[in-house]
Amino acid sequence: MITILAFLFVLGVLIFVHELGHFLAARRHGVRVLTFSLGFGPKILKVTRGDTEYCISAVPLGGYVKMAGENPEDPRSGHPDEFLSKTKWQRFQILFAGPAMNILLAVVVTAFVLGIQGVRQPVYFDEPALIGSIVSGSPAEQAGLKPGDIIEYIDNKATRDISLYDAKQLLNGAAGSEVKLRVLRANASPLTISVKRAATRAAAAEGRMEAGRVGVLRINSFADGESNEIRSRLQELIKQGAQKIVLDVRDTAGGSLAEAVAVANLFIKDGVLAQTIGREGKALKTFAADPKAAIFSGPVVAMIDTGTAGAAEVVASALIERNRGQVVGEKSFGAGTEQQLFTLRGGDGLLLTTVKWASSNGKTFLGEDRAHSGVTPSVEVKGPEVSETVDPDDLTGNDDDSINKPDQGNDKRDAAPAPAAKPATDDLQLKKALELLKDKPAQRAA
Repeated sequence: MITILAFLFVLGVLIFVHELGHFLAARRHGVRVLTFSLGFGPKILKVTRGDTEYCISAVPLGGYVKMAGENPEDPRSGHPDEFLSKTKWQRFQILFAGPAMNILLAVVVTAFVLGIQGVRQPVYFDEPALIGSIVSGSPAEQAGLKPGDIIEYIDNKATRDISLYDAKQLLNGAAGSEVKLRVLRANASPLTISVKRAATRAAAAEGRMEAGRVGVLRINSFADGESNEIRSRLQELIKQGAQKIVLDVRDTAGGSLAEAVAVANLFIKDGVLAQTIGREGKALKTFAADPKAAIFSGPVVAMIDTGTAGAAEVVASALIERNRGQVVGEKSFGAGTEQQLFTLRGGDGLLLTTVKWASSNGKTFLGEDRAHSGVTPSVEVKGPEVSETVDPDDLTGNDDDSINKPDQGNDKRDAAPAPAAKPATDDLQLKKALELLKDKPAQRAA
């Protein structure tokens, strides 16, 4: 009922504005208006003012303005206040005034909404590229890049001035070639780091046993086909006697939504696991668990951190929202979108986000801003090396200063320092996960 009333209200406004255009133009050119009606059919309410009858009719799906002498078949007196007594240009203005008023209404409403609300921009708009996670053994790791680093320049291109798609294109290149990055890091001088490009692949899933019949399953990637590898590692842990599982998806980013759903399904046998969301927050597709695909029903705890993004967030959120297990660590990065590139004339392109990944409850991982993005752990435990949150503007110097240009090799501060040996630190997040599982009753595999 509310939808119908809203439709009739909007339609009524459009009709009123349209007919008002005809009415005002007719009066301006001295044409006598006999009737101004909202709706068709029998008249419900009417009032006469001067020569014009204003009314509301029974069928609210249109309206009309009836002018004197507008029908060529009607008898004409030749009076100058009749429609057909006016010049062609005047008649054109009267007829065109209706749609012109609708166009004007659209412009006014759009300007009002944008003036009040503004244009909603994604959280990464007008921000330099932020490194969420680093693949172990990758050229980025070998060059000394770290999660949380901000890439200010790629060669001579400022990342603030380009899209993430363009930044990715600049980072890609032939194996063996180099790309020079200007990197900002909290509590450190700006760095220029050269990275030699090479083909890289995330390590396969790994499993190991801990005391108390706890299996630790480390997932490094959710690339196509990885869910089968993860399933095999989990089965191996079960054969080794694992009755409880710690699922480690820290610093695991990217991957496929289908692979993430398949991994979550290993632990969750029913219910919704994830969704995809389109325009206006409408659910496009729902991913439900297959009871036959679940192979472990024992206690499970997942670990996430700021480097957890995309497919890994699907698994973590499913565990929380399906009440399947606790999630330990820090709030995840917040990613998971599907984008489409539209080619424009002149070689330009328009990259649009067409789909957002969301949890089983429909909460998208990429929110309106950083505060509303990512998955919040049910048990928060800071990692051993957590950099303070830093505004990129606080790290960026004056662009006119030569020190800020990545091709200035004479600044000694631009050299990436050799990583210093650090004493081994306890994995507090893993400790907490094992502690949570300690008192959980063991269950057999599904």
